[in-house]
Amino acid sequence: MEFTCVRCGRCCRNLVPIVVLSDIERWLEVGAARVLENVVKVKAEGFVRRFGVEYCFALRRRGGACVFYEGGLCSIYDIRPSVCRLFPFAPSSSGLAVHPWAERNCLGVRLSAKLPPREAEELEALAERVTRELLLLPQYSALVEEVLERYSSGKPRLSGVRVRVDAV
Repeated sequence: MEFTCVRCGRCCRNLVPIVVLSDIERWLEVGAARVLENVVKVKAEGFVRRFGVEYCFALRRRGGACVFYEGGLCSIYDIRPSVCRLFPFAPSSSGLAVHPWAERNCLGVRLSAKLPPREAEELEALAERVTRELLLLPQYSALVEEVLERYSSGKPRLSGVRVRVDAV
């Protein structure tokens, strides 16, 4: 696998970052619940739709770009969603592939620098987890909606509700 990011921001300005349960879990664990205020339920498209998922969760967009894309940078880079960490790769039936949009639009894919084996393995494991979570989305969708509702209504206490991927 090959990729060199040139930090052009095309992906942040053109793609919808999908959110999975482990992203929400991570944001709550690190005290970044403010990110939840920008998670919305959207009609599934592209590879997510191919998993048989009708609706999923994504980061809100502002002016066509991800709401966290500010001044040419990701303001939540260290805690960005799993699909952003994966990009320009995406889960596929064979494990990990270059995202179809990236093949046509990502300058970094065209530059191509070999990923170190350990990084490639980590990305493959991340793709597998994202795939599993997307397949399980119908089982945990109501939980995510409850969490988002509580945060948007100003009642962030979840009174006994634990958001844990391993429980799904």
